[in-house]
Amino acid sequence: MWDWRFLGLLVFSSTVDYVLGRAIGNTGEDKKVQRKSLLALSLIINLGILGFFKYANFFIDSIDGLFTFFGTELHISTLNIILPVGISFYTFQSLSYIIDVYRRKIEPSKDIIAFLTFISFFPQLVAGPIERASHLLPQFNDLKKFDYARAREGIVEIFIGLVKKMVIADRLAVYVDSVFLTASGQNRGEIQGLPSVLGLIFFAFQLYIDFSAYSQIAVGTAKILGFNLSTNFRRPYLSRSFNNFWERWHISLSQWMRDYIFIPLGGSREGRVRTVRNLLIVFAVSGLWHGASWNFVIWGIINGLFVIILDPLLARLKIKGFPASVVVFVMWTLSLAFFRAEGLDAALGMICGAGFGNAGSVLDFGLGGNELAFSLAMLAALMCFEYVSENLERKGKNILDMLVFSRPAWLRWSIYMVMVFTVILFGVYATNNDNSFIYFQF
Repeated sequence: MWDWRFLGLLVFSSTVDYVLGRAIGNTGEDKKVQRKSLLALSLIINLGILGFFKYANFFIDSIDGLFTFFGTELHISTLNIILPVGISFYTFQSLSYIIDVYRRKIEPSKDIIAFLTFISFFPQLVAGPIERASHLLPQFNDLKKFDYARAREGIVEIFIGLVKKMVIADRLAVYVDSVFLTASGQNRGEIQGLPSVLGLIFFAFQLYIDFSAYSQIAVGTAKILGFNLSTNFRRPYLSRSFNNFWERWHISLSQWMRDYIFIPLGGSREGRVRTVRNLLIVFAVSGLWHGASWNFVIWGIINGLFVIILDPLLARLKIKGFPASVVVFVMWTLSLAFFRAEGLDAALGMICGAGFGNAGSVLDFGLGGNELAFSLAMLAALMCFEYVSENLERKGKNILDMLVFSRPAWLRWSIYMVMVFTVILFGVYATNNDNSFIYFQF
């Protein structure tokens, strides 16, 4: 619907991996060179397409900037390239399939329709979760029948996602967009103090709520159709270490990076120095995956350093429980200045400008007093909900079962109507800003 011409890329790369997967599967272990050549061909095609559409202009600008730094003006023109929606997600999903076939972890698909559907499955196509073939592909072989209980659970998941996105995340976006726009302009002094702090905190929650809402909607949509998708978030802001944070945040990408980059590099098996090297490579690649900008690379490396340096420090200082969660959240939030800001100067301006002064300017960035209070109340309610969910999960209980699905019909339907009217009454329907999901751009 966005641009039908890009369907050709999806069909081409998927068909190539289907054919190469069959070829690898039919090649014996005694023909290692041939198997590696087929795998290399898939990697070159997939990463070549991704590299051209997503990173061509980034490398052109970087080379031009490097020569300019040393006094030589190249004046290289960038290309007029449009980034296809979802290309980072379906490329990684397809690559995981071909690598797993090469490793003999799964058998190559013999049903091209099922395979093409696996790559292009619409609920998670444009923003994940990045599914493994071993988990999702076999589900296309089962006959799907309507299941009322599953459909009910799926619809509730969708409405929870809609409430999170439209009532909370999009309202926070109004403030965040205004603050970061000011940070990249000439009047960055206006955000000094509390506006900068709130801008960073609100973006941390906006990013999490916006992305987890999409994942929840994807899971719910798939559940209605009879499919189970992977959980992509598990209450990351309750993490008590940075390593634990990355086990809870964008889980499908974190596991992809672990299995296909970190472990092949040697993981943590070859000493401390190489472990540090491998971690920094993984986090730099993760940052670059998010966007063609040095800001994202810096953001990735910073988070790698958190895992390498701050986690052992927290353990040595015996900082545990709630204080550890606060440290993780604060440092993560500061790193997000590089994720969101337009340029290094704006990111550093947000971090250096953070403080508790200039409180009188807090209401000058798009949200009035009532809107700001409502946003803070919703964030507090969300974190309480997540804290209770975490504790119930440890006891083997599910909060939605307890609050919704196990209740009488009249109470269930009352809850459904409350969610519907919450979206209608409190949802943000802005016409002057882009309310698409944040991860659509990746």
